[in-house]
Amino acid sequence: MEAKGTADQEGMSVIGLTSCIGMRRVAVAAHFTNLGFPVQSAKEVVDELYNSPGDAAREVIQYAAKQNEDVRHADNPDIVDKVKLRSFLKDSPGERVVDIQNIIFPYVAKSRKDFIDRHRHTHWACVLDVPLLLESGADAECTHVVVASQEGEKSKGDENMDNLYSVLHAQHLPHETKRSRADFVIDTTDGLISQAKIKKQVAEICESLITHNTSAYHKRMLKAPPHIHREERKHTIKVVALDLDDTIWPVETWIKAVTEPGNDIIRQKLPKAYHEGHVRFAVPNEEKVQSTPDGSTIKPLNQFYAEEYAKEPLARHDISALRLKALDRILNEYGDTSDVHEINALFEVNRTRKAVDTLYSDTIPFLQSLKDKGVLIAGITDGTAQILETDELSKFFQLLISAASAGNPKPYAAPFLELLAKSSEALGHTITGDEVLIIGDNYEKDILGALGAHMHAAWIRRPEGQEPLPTPPDGDRPLDGVISISRLHLEDLESAGLIFPN
Repeated sequence: MEAKGTADQEGMSVIGLTSCIGMRRVAVAAHFTNLGFPVQSAKEVVDELYNSPGDAAREVIQYAAKQNEDVRHADNPDIVDKVKLRSFLKDSPGERVVDIQNIIFPYVAKSRKDFIDRHRHTHWACVLDVPLLLESGADAECTHVVVASQEGEKSKGDENMDNLYSVLHAQHLPHETKRSRADFVIDTTDGLISQAKIKKQVAEICESLITHNTSAYHKRMLKAPPHIHREERKHTIKVVALDLDDTIWPVETWIKAVTEPGNDIIRQKLPKAYHEGHVRFAVPNEEKVQSTPDGSTIKPLNQFYAEEYAKEPLARHDISALRLKALDRILNEYGDTSDVHEINALFEVNRTRKAVDTLYSDTIPFLQSLKDKGVLIAGITDGTAQILETDELSKFFQLLISAASAGNPKPYAAPFLELLAKSSEALGHTITGDEVLIIGDNYEKDILGALGAHMHAAWIRRPEGQEPLPTPPDGDRPLDGVISISRLHLEDLESAGLIFPN
């Protein structure tokens, strides 16, 4: 899908939400909010402008005063009384509505720009709820337009409208015109009955945008802002954040180690699901379908997880929460009576324990060398391993940044910004990206994410799973600032030009 505006060139989808009057646009916006999107309501922005002492309120008050009307609030003469303003507009709506809009709309546009900029580096998408999105030209700031629509219904206000309402209603483009200019149309027919249907449509829109947005974000990581060459980055590394899977432990090894204990948990806590439903332990992304000795097809847990992922596409960063929903479904489906939170906690302990048991041989010596240097050590992961609760690793790791805690997975900026904030708090002074090293095995998630946050990046490519260095697309410049290593060894990083405390 081609984006209309320029926002996706900055790695973010800006969704413009609009409708004619009475099409339940606010209900649609609420579902976007519930899915974790930052949503700005133009109406709420206008209300805030009226309710706050400032240039916008002052200009509106002065405009009304020139026509011998006082729209100041009785308790605060520096803000606008909306009841008085409405009465003022109703006396001559045709001219006054447009004049007030000409005063207010530039302030709303500035607030909209600030809103987008504020969330650009923390969220992959945001929503602008603007009734006159297309009419005002604000759709030029959006990558996608969503129109809330009711099939076969006229917008509310077609009948029995007062003059002011008639003027506001007439400012909207015809309903069919809005639909024709939309990237997505959400059917809001049937009122409260349609809430589940609206939620489903919003989730489908989110799913369709994820792939589009991810590729745009990755491209941004390579292009802008320019990365600083290593020789120009002379800051001392004060924070080292390590990815976990295939960085400090091998995933395939701990997958094998974790499966049988996982099956024991299911057998003990979900006996009906185990014996009657043939539910077995599995981990996300395992695709093998196996059978029991009697030929019954096994239903791996990851099958249930995947179905929950499909229902809540924007909640994929919170694996534990989705796992709880899957377990709750299994309990309801097979009639077991265990506590899903207890089961999930057992799974987490099992996963973390087995992962720690399979650490690469160079992990502990490397962590010790960082600790001896006085470096703050953090984990940064999209997974759920609780490394701070293990005896072996808690003596080294001081922080754990997860996709669930940050609200977004790598490579999006939220985990890296949370790392900066928590590192600064832990060390008692501000930490900048130039003082942080990210080490990970995933080029897109770890390396591009680090570069986008202006941090140093070390791409670990162990000999048993080494990939070739990627060629930057479309003739882009080389990946400045990327160090390639095949093991966790402090001397290798120092040889590459990184400076650590003495």
